[in-house]
Amino acid sequence: MMDRSDYRRSTKYFIDLPGLSTVQPLSASIDSTYALIPVDTTTAAAVVPRRGEDHPPLDAVVFFTNCLLFEHELPAFVTPSPRRALVRPLLRKRGVPPNQSYFDDVAMAYEALISMRFGLGLVDFRYETLLDEVDLPFTKRYGRVLQELSLYSSALRQLDPLSEFLGYYRVLESTTGTNAKRWVSANLVRLSTYDYGWLGMGSFISDRPKKNVFNAYRRRALQRVSGLKASRPGLNVSDYLYSEVRCGIAHGAHSVKVSDYGHTIEEVARDVMIVKLLARIAILDKAGLPNGRVV
Repeated sequence: MMDRSDYRRSTKYFIDLPGLSTVQPLSASIDSTYALIPVDTTTAAAVVPRRGEDHPPLDAVVFFTNCLLFEHELPAFVTPSPRRALVRPLLRKRGVPPNQSYFDDVAMAYEALISMRFGLGLVDFRYETLLDEVDLPFTKRYGRVLQELSLYSSALRQLDPLSEFLGYYRVLESTTGTNAKRWVSANLVRLSTYDYGWLGMGSFISDRPKKNVFNAYRRRALQRVSGLKASRPGLNVSDYLYSEVRCGIAHGAHSVKVSDYGHTIEEVARDVMIVKLLARIAILDKAGLPNGRVV
């Protein structure tokens, strides 16, 4: 493996995973080819060759990042080395080159997003092991769902619940090749029985027992489905999710939904939990994984 003293100088891309309770990628490798080496005092990790292989290209690092995001429910992102601002500001910060500040600003934005979703909660690195090193076979595990992982990652990075909902629904459309209404009708019942696996979340100011993020998602999704059926007897939930919500967000002609900082935001935010879990089921089904226990 590359000497730790050399990795910063030679690494081409770093993966940043804000919201982790601990920085544990030290004991992980990817596809038995690349090592994740944590950057001290940060939630970033360098992606470096284990032996004499070439550094991974950008598309591979993006795929690895999407895998980590999917398995941790955190808005992971890629930082190139040297840094290059993807979008240059119209007015530069005095004394701060845009290339230097851009990714710091991205990290702060995602940290704020995590705070909005988890409050004081921080997520555990999912691959704790008693072994010296755990290998993450991401290509074998998710090689069939590259597009769906990209869509899921884009959705999870959204601040606006309307955009987040639409992103998860695009996952369903991608996996089914249809408007997904029939698939949703057939799989809605799985929300209550599907084994999503364990993703521990704890508070950095409390020693209370950790909670499973996916169980919290499940409770909210089931509460929303139950509430919809109770408030609108005879409602077809799959038709509601597609025709009323998805199309109301994506199109500008009929029943248009907008971010009004009130009723619409609150309603769609509740619907997000339904399509988020359905998107996870659809991805894992297409990947050929029997359930959410990926580790």
